[in-house]
Amino acid sequence: MLAGSFGLFIELLVAILLAVTIGYCVIVNRKLEQLRSEQSDMRSVIRDLSAATGQAENAIATLRSTAGTAEETLTARIDGAAELNAQLAVALEQGEDLLSKLKAVAGAPPRRTAPEPAARPAAPPRPAPRASQVGLGLLNAQRRSDADGAKAHREAG
Repeated sequence: MLAGSFGLFIELLVAILLAVTIGYCVIVNRKLEQLRSEQSDMRSVIRDLSAATGQAENAIATLRSTAGTAEETLTARIDGAAELNAQLAVALEQGEDLLSKLKAVAGAPPRRTAPEPAARPAAPPRPAPRASQVGLGLLNAQRRSDADGAKAHREAG
């Protein structure tokens, strides 16, 4: 009997080890299936990342092109503004020269810089000349102003 129970014990031990091995194989199989699933997910993520990288490269190339075009346009506008500024400076200088010649031709007396006596009544403020008054109109207004000032000075003194 001892020999029969020893054989039964060995067979029982082999059966338990087989059950443990089968259980372990089932666990390993599930892990392998999970890894395969994650591998396909990773491939999908890598594909999406690759597509996004390509789109980013295209966007950067487009941005560089747009920045270059904007730089050229801005440079052209700055150059045009500098040229216009130079033309305006020349026109302003010519206008000032013309004004001084007109004053000389009209015989306008030079303006006094000395302070006026305190007894003179304060003149009402003159309105600013309108933009439409140009050339001789401004010169005549200046002469009238000088004549009014001289008249008020004579009356006060």
